[in-house]
Amino acid sequence: MFTRFLHDGQRQKAFQAALLGFLLMENMAPPHGTNFWNQYAHAHYIMSHAYAHIGQREQALLQMKKAVDAYEKLAEQNPGDFKHDFAWSLKNMSDRLSSLGKRGEALPPIKEAIKIFRELEEQNPGTFNDYLAGSLMGMSDRLSFLGKREEALPPIKESVDIFRKLEDQNPGTF
Repeated sequence: MFTRFLHDGQRQKAFQAALLGFLLMENMAPPHGTNFWNQYAHAHYIMSHAYAHIGQREQALLQMKKAVDAYEKLAEQNPGDFKHDFAWSLKNMSDRLSSLGKRGEALPPIKEAIKIFRELEEQNPGTFNDYLAGSLMGMSDRLSFLGKREEALPPIKESVDIFRKLEDQNPGTF
């Protein structure tokens, strides 16, 4: 429902749907096991997006931090299943920090996300290139806003190269 309302431009209804799902999950699931922690992490991830869409950036960051912590635990226990989610939540935490003007604080999580996506791409060539490219674009953005324009060039160039290759392989997709 969250996504449907969001696509229809109904941000408040999207937020309410996300909050209802979050509260149901929080009150129903026993606090143990991989399935619980995956649901917990995903619920905080969705709530972060819900808060961001209604302009509550501090709450969005708080929710994303909880998602990052949960996905980190899951990735430590089951790297093959959750390392990607951990990296993607780090990238999103960087986005949340950046949207609050905390661009210096936004660099470490985006760098860690890039490191993880590189490792994942090395293990599974062609699977995580789009995530890597998006994260490189984010790092370039953070560096540029910090006035480090020379440092921002290599990651954006790499991102463009990856997206070009992806577009050549899948015309109209990227």
